[in-house]
Amino acid sequence: MMQLLGLVQLIVAIALMGLLAQGALYVLAGQRREQNVFYNIVRIVPSPFVKLFRLITPKRVEDRLVPFAAFCGLSALFIWLAFLIPQLR
Repeated sequence: MMQLLGLVQLIVAIALMGLLAQGALYVLAGQRREQNVFYNIVRIVPSPFVKLFRLITPKRVEDRLVPFAAFCGLSALFIWLAFLIPQLR
């Protein structure tokens, strides 16, 4: 059980790093970020989580805010797992 939770925490951490890199490149690349190769590569990693949060969030939430919502939700999940895993030992 702990190994499964550790694996989930690792996947969440990788998605969080992808979202952080995407946010950094969003600021650095500016308006032409869609033509930036690295930005497109970094968008691939967290895209399943962003699509999941698009399904969860109400339709009136703008599409540009969904990655931020995914980051907040994944951060909460990561912190929750960080407290849960040591308690199971």
